[in-house]
Amino acid sequence: MRSRIAEEINPNNTVVLRGTVSPRIAPQMQIGRMPASTPIEGITLTFALTPEQKAELDALIQAQQTPGNPEYHQWLTPATYAARFGMSQADLEKVETWLESEGFNVERVANSRTSIKFSGTVEQVETAF
Repeated sequence: MRSRIAEEINPNNTVVLRGTVSPRIAPQMQIGRMPASTPIEGITLTFALTPEQKAELDALIQAQQTPGNPEYHQWLTPATYAARFGMSQADLEKVETWLESEGFNVERVANSRTSIKFSGTVEQVETAF
């Protein structure tokens, strides 16, 4: 599997993430900033598929649903899915190292290698993201 993160993660090179407020939170419930020391559990960073992976996955799903196709109902194990569609181990290590350097506690990497679950404080989230 080819790595996608070509360089070390630079915490000084940031962009604004638009659309990150959940639409499930009603405007009247947005009452201001939380205290910086408030812990946040279960944060999930999800990695998008590359266009090539997306096309391959779409083709696989179609083949798995087509009677007569050799891949019909040939479901993938989590390890096989990870090898084909997940992040490389090198990329995961870069992200984990960066999260830990920002003070986060990495809790779990999904078996699919498409997401990392971690926790930290409001201040850490505001600083890192």
